[in-house]
Amino acid sequence: MKKIITSLTFSEKAYRYTRIDYGISQSKIQDMLNQIGITDIRFTKEGSDYMIEFIVKMRNDEYPRKVRMNVPFNSELGESIRRTEQRKNQIFRVLYWHLRDKFIAVQNGLKEFEEEFLSDLVVVSHGKEVRLGDMLVPRYKEMLKNEKVAVFSIKSGE
Repeated sequence: MKKIITSLTFSEKAYRYTRIDYGISQSKIQDMLNQIGITDIRFTKEGSDYMIEFIVKMRNDEYPRKVRMNVPFNSELGESIRRTEQRKNQIFRVLYWHLRDKFIAVQNGLKEFEEEFLSDLVVVSHGKEVRLGDMLVPRYKEMLKNEKVAVFSIKSGE
């Protein structure tokens, strides 16, 4: 039987074969955040997923912002330990570059902090900490499903 070869997209290839251990990526993330003055940082594991939380002290004595980013990690049943570790290395490299790019955009004025981290900002709702994205995205998707949100289009040259 002939095997069908499918080519991977650039996003599927990204860091797929990185040799940088996920622990090193975590350390580099912590160093990067420390460099910009963020010292309250926590990595945790919940089930098979990971999470990073940090508190950003804003300028002008504004109230600090708490950020929580979920790092989904689903190991497949029967997957080799080597492949599981490789996928973990991959997702933490993606996280490192993702955070780096977000902070570069903020520090160079492309985006405001709240704009760039909106879905990952933590608020207290009904006595529980919750990410804004966890509150807003399901509502937005429901509105799209029920056609209560206008559908926009972009026409080239206009």
